[in-house]
Amino acid sequence: MFCPNCGTKNEDDAVFCGNCGTKLNLDDFNETLNAAANETAEAADVANQAADTVDVAANQATDAFVNQEAQPVQGFANGFDPNANQNFNNGFDPNANQNFNNGFDPNANQNFNNGYNPNYANNGYNQAPYQQQPAKPFKLNKKIVGIAVAVVAVIVAIVAFVSIGKAGVDYKKTAKKYVTAIEQCDWDTAYDLINLPDSEFLTKEALINAHADATGEKVTGITVSDAYSTAGSTKGSATVKVTYSTATSNGNQSTYVLSQTNDKYLLFFKKYKVSSEGLVYKDTTIQVPKGCTLSINGVEVKSNYIKADNSSYGSYYDTYVIPYIFAGDNKIKLTSDVTEDYETSISVSYDESLKSISYSDLSFTDDAEKAAMEKAQSDIATIAKAAYEKKGYSDIKSLVSSEADVEDEYDDLVDDFHSASGSYYTRDVTSYDLSAVKATVGTKYFTLTDEGAPKMRIYLGYTLSGKYKYTGYGSEEEKSGSYTYNSYYYIDYVYEDGEWLIDDVYLNFYFY
Repeated sequence: MFCPNCGTKNEDDAVFCGNCGTKLNLDDFNETLNAAANETAEAADVANQAADTVDVAANQATDAFVNQEAQPVQGFANGFDPNANQNFNNGFDPNANQNFNNGFDPNANQNFNNGYNPNYANNGYNQAPYQQQPAKPFKLNKKIVGIAVAVVAVIVAIVAFVSIGKAGVDYKKTAKKYVTAIEQCDWDTAYDLINLPDSEFLTKEALINAHADATGEKVTGITVSDAYSTAGSTKGSATVKVTYSTATSNGNQSTYVLSQTNDKYLLFFKKYKVSSEGLVYKDTTIQVPKGCTLSINGVEVKSNYIKADNSSYGSYYDTYVIPYIFAGDNKIKLTSDVTEDYETSISVSYDESLKSISYSDLSFTDDAEKAAMEKAQSDIATIAKAAYEKKGYSDIKSLVSSEADVEDEYDDLVDDFHSASGSYYTRDVTSYDLSAVKATVGTKYFTLTDEGAPKMRIYLGYTLSGKYKYTGYGSEEEKSGSYTYNSYYYIDYVYEDGEWLIDDVYLNFYFY
């Protein structure tokens, strides 16, 4: 048996410790051990509960524990320290059967050095109260603190980013900005706030041109409130009522529908834009003479916008259908190689508006007229020479349009040089001179052939003189003659493949 005071091993039947004289009472010792075991188990339960409480509190409010003293754990009896190692190294197992009369070895070493005070009188057994150690301050690792700060900063940045993004695409702010822009004729700003359909004709320049004559006023007292409309009740849309004043009017009200678009603000937030209803109209028709290039507000209209027209009218005009165009005045320009640039405008205020431009509205350029007159002077000389030499029509066919046929007219000119009237007489020109050829433009305005090609009539004045042999009625003689033709005769030209070609001829080469 071991002494509970000094731990000295004594004989099994010893009544007193041979070293310190402490009375060795087995029953008292067993009772003390059982009480200690029970207290240890209770203390362990309390410690586990306290640890759970600390974990929850630390997760909910970590900052409250930084650099503060931990509070003592309450409710521990006999000075028990829940942080101390509860494993009795002297062979005691608190989970084992606590009946020490069953299997207890009285010869085992009973030397308890963990707090027993021999000066405390308690039936020979005395355990000194345990002195609780101050809890260490709760401190967080600097690395963890840094990570926490970074996470908080990221969260704050995300919240700020979302707030700024939502504010940047607020539909009420968009409506306010738009009304202010159009009232002050800031069309550059207004253009970026309109939800426009995809069209090459809806350019910023076109919008500015459509309202070029408008004058702006400063907007004051503007307010924007929610309103209702069928169009604005769909997902991603909103309807607002805008009330405002200007220098000349008060209490103006307008209602607008705004819709989300695929345009992004800060890469993620969809912008709201004002509906183009009332600002854009569909399927505007513009008819222009064939051979001209049409431009609207500076944008050339390609041939794929030409509507097929099999009527006789379609031989002279091209009919363009423009899918979308701005309301208001839109500038139209017609150009061609041979006409002066023609500019006008079309005022659009509804769908399927119509604008027709006649060929009589156009004028040939000076260069085109000059080229046609020079061509006429050259062609009359070529034709006269071929007719004099009795050449076939094929020799002059290169001067004629592919759509024209002047063979009969050419044959008549050959007869003017070499004529016969049955058996009565013949007349053969032996020499000729074409002189004083004067060309003038007979039609100053733009005209078209039946095939829709630009057409110009050139009047010619000329003098034809020479010698000819006359045979008839039993006599033959050489004669001279001369005749001046005033500007009554002409050659009609069409502009084809970049050059003037003959479409019709009305000439006379007879002289006497």
